[in-house]
Amino acid sequence: MVTIGIYAIRSPSGKFYIGSSVHVERRRRQHFNMLRAGKHHCLPLQHAFNKYGENSLTFDVLEVCTRDALLDKEQAFMNALGRAGMYNVCPQAGNGSSAFVTPEGRRRQAEAIRGRKHSAEAKSRMSVAKQGVLHSAAAKAKISAANSGRTWKEDDRARRAESLWSYSRSDNESGFRGVSRHRDKWSAKIQRNGKRVFLGLFDTPEAANAAILAHKDLTKTR
Repeated sequence: MVTIGIYAIRSPSGKFYIGSSVHVERRRRQHFNMLRAGKHHCLPLQHAFNKYGENSLTFDVLEVCTRDALLDKEQAFMNALGRAGMYNVCPQAGNGSSAFVTPEGRRRQAEAIRGRKHSAEAKSRMSVAKQGVLHSAAAKAKISAANSGRTWKEDDRARRAESLWSYSRSDNESGFRGVSRHRDKWSAKIQRNGKRVFLGLFDTPEAANAAILAHKDLTKTR
């Protein structure tokens, strides 16, 4: 017999993990398999499992209901407990592990994420976290396979070329791409067919950049 309903995992501390499922018995096995492996998506619950042990946690069905009522019923239990009484990281029903989210939960997640903007502080943390990250050989193979045979529309190609011409490294003293100091002068260089081409030395970085832009316009007319 398959149970559709709301369930709770409770620890000796009195705190609960609240969830809902169209197959509660299977969901229970999934939870405890992940807890035993130390890979549960809810870290507070994983910490409780590690601290108290599997036999100290109880799994109870709180209410049996229809599939359509799952999220509303789950949310009602979560609201009644409050954040202080739950292990759930997110206080909204349907926002747990993506492997467990129902189609309705996914729809709600998409609506919540749509239009969301990261703060400057969040962007900075993400940037720092990604520094030094290296792709595995398997990941590189997947990226290569995804990009193979990819074609660019003419307007996309133009925008991409424009961004490459205007881009300059943050440690570039001149502030212009392809322009660098050479003693008391400024050197202008470009990339052509994978090779670096020297355009000359100039008195100012602006003059060197103007030479690069002039070369760019010249190549466009050819």
